[in-house]
Amino acid sequence: MFKRRGFLTCIALLVLILAVSGCGQGNSEPGKNSGREVSVITAREAATKRGITASGKLEALASASLVSKISGRVAKIPVDVGSSVKAGDLLVSLDAGELAAAVQLAEANLNKAKNSDLPSLQNVARTTLDTTGVTFKNAEADYKRTKALLESGAVSQQSFDQVEKAYLMAKSAFESAKKNVEIVSKGTVPETIRLYEAQLSLARANYANSIINSPIDGVVTARYINPGELAGTSDPVLAVVNLDKVVLRVDVDESIINSLREGSEVDVKVAAVSDKTIKGTITNIALAASPTTKAYQVKIQIPNTDHLLKPGMYAEVTLENEQSNGISLPREAVLKSGDKETVLLVSEGTASKRQVKTVPLDDKNILVISGLNAGDKVIVGSPSTLADGTKVNPREKQ
Repeated sequence: MFKRRGFLTCIALLVLILAVSGCGQGNSEPGKNSGREVSVITAREAATKRGITASGKLEALASASLVSKISGRVAKIPVDVGSSVKAGDLLVSLDAGELAAAVQLAEANLNKAKNSDLPSLQNVARTTLDTTGVTFKNAEADYKRTKALLESGAVSQQSFDQVEKAYLMAKSAFESAKKNVEIVSKGTVPETIRLYEAQLSLARANYANSIINSPIDGVVTARYINPGELAGTSDPVLAVVNLDKVVLRVDVDESIINSLREGSEVDVKVAAVSDKTIKGTITNIALAASPTTKAYQVKIQIPNTDHLLKPGMYAEVTLENEQSNGISLPREAVLKSGDKETVLLVSEGTASKRQVKTVPLDDKNILVISGLNAGDKVIVGSPSTLADGTKVNPREKQ
């Protein structure tokens, strides 16, 4: 009796277990598996303009570091740092009394030559040489004596400067007189006139070199000397920069250089000024690669009417290549091993490796130009950690 009841109880329990198991199978969703969950995107074909980002520092379109052509004491500087100047404006003038006197003397000699005969010219030249020789000898003695007094502290610098100026003028007049004697002692009146004309041109050129004018429109950005100081022929006295336009020079790889065109507009971003992009224009493309960087330099000109862009600021430019057809993927979706590029697709719940060919698109994306078809499910979440054939549970990336 008890054995029979136990047997029936076992039968009932077995039926109940089978019923519960059947209900569980009936409620399961098709397509689900216990594979690893992965993010995927659906491949879609599109025409895309490829581009790269290049960077560099801004430069002024036009700048000038001004150096005096002759040595001399600075007489006047009518500008300072920040002054706006036009091309031709006076920037620096040197104390050039002796040069001005040389011009006057050359003019007088030329006039005499045009209105005198040769013997008269020779007599005047010799008389002038004698007179200037005496003046120079006295000025030289005075100069040496005053210099010794300056070194001992017996006279002021100002007094010495005046004596030095007189000495230099006397020396210039004496040397000019010697040249005049040489000129009139040889040749005819026409030859003498031509020589005096040449001497006058040289004197005027020397005097012009004592004046420094701005070669460009712009702003004075540096001043290295003050009135009263001695200007040399090697060190700059002023710097002028035109900020109306600035230039960005960037190095570009050979893969994109032939798709760029002079005159094309590009987007430039200067983070120090604004988060927005500024339109620039490609004005020059190098025809040969740099032997050091192996890259091609591209020059981009950017308008800067408000002068917010400053030389030395860091800038980025997006250079677009030709339009290409393909499938855009995040860079991390493409696996590289040597020269081979692959992606992982989802096929029937399994990760499947496929070889592809790509070209650069931008800093974040890459363009697949072969190996993928529209509609393919591409794994984009950490594909490098998956092996070919791994069971996966795909989730479309939003």
